[in-house]
Amino acid sequence: MTQAGGAQADPCERGSFRPAFGLIAVDWETFERCPRPSADRLGSLGRTRELPGRPV
Repeated sequence: MTQAGGAQADPCERGSFRPAFGLIAVDWETFERCPRPSADRLGSLGRTRELPGRPV
């Protein structure tokens, strides 16, 4: 969900505490945010421009 100015809404801002797909995980006890493994994979795709297991 995109808000005014292009900012992405997190699950709390959407009004839901259900799990959401995304690149950042939230620890609901401390509200600390940290990257999920999918963020590393997406970064690797951008850096190498290759799909894992598939040579270009």
